[in-house]
Amino acid sequence: MNKFILFLLFLLNSTSTFAGDYITGGWSQSLTAIPKPGMTTVMYGMITNLKGLTVGTATSPGWSVKTTPAPLISGSSLWSYGGAGCAPVGMPETADDIDNAVSATNDQCWDGIDIDNECGMNSDTIIKLINKMKWKQTSYTFMGGHDFNHPEQSEDGETANNEVLKIHKYSKVDRFILMMYGDEMWPMEDVVANVGPGMKRLLDMGIDKKKIIATVTTDGLTVENLNHVIDQVLKLDVGGLFIWNYEFLSDSHLNIINTRLSISNGAK
Repeated sequence: MNKFILFLLFLLNSTSTFAGDYITGGWSQSLTAIPKPGMTTVMYGMITNLKGLTVGTATSPGWSVKTTPAPLISGSSLWSYGGAGCAPVGMPETADDIDNAVSATNDQCWDGIDIDNECGMNSDTIIKLINKMKWKQTSYTFMGGHDFNHPEQSEDGETANNEVLKIHKYSKVDRFILMMYGDEMWPMEDVVANVGPGMKRLLDMGIDKKKIIATVTTDGLTVENLNHVIDQVLKLDVGGLFIWNYEFLSDSHLNIINTRLSISNGAK
């Protein structure tokens, strides 16, 4: 067998080896937070003042993504557009809103944008924003709890399902991230009832499994609920696991994540 054929076989084997890889990362509200070992994708914010593109509110703004360079980290640094308390509703509202978000991402060298829809955003303009990001990374984050899993019982759940399906069909979004917690981790019965079914619902919509990201929060995280979420990630072979307030993740929980998902201590 000649060297060229051997080289091709090596490439094929390498592709299959890495095809099942998982990624880890998460969110931080501190621009100085350094990703934990193995994390490759982190988001900073939340940019809840959607008109002014700052943290805080329009009347009490904090740092602005328009003037703040992306943190220099090993891995990808995105900023989060939205989050709890974001305002006003129906954003992005205009073409200028879209262009301002794109310009901030490019001008300050962010690797992309995470759209965290917690304030009734406009899915049509979200699609336009995502598709204008070109070579930047994009993600769409939303609540994946009981309402999402029972759209026949909840108007909000029906809306969320329709929005996800529309964004999947008409945008080039890289990831769909399901929030699987509230102010703290859900009770174990809610974790069991909603984590796996939420990701399965996305798969049934035709979303590529590696675009689907599970989540936990460090507040109320236990060995039991963490292992259950990881069980579902492995069972459905989705994209990986992101952690809210990852800088507070304990060494023992980080070790469980990296061991079970075969994450090395270096960037993958």
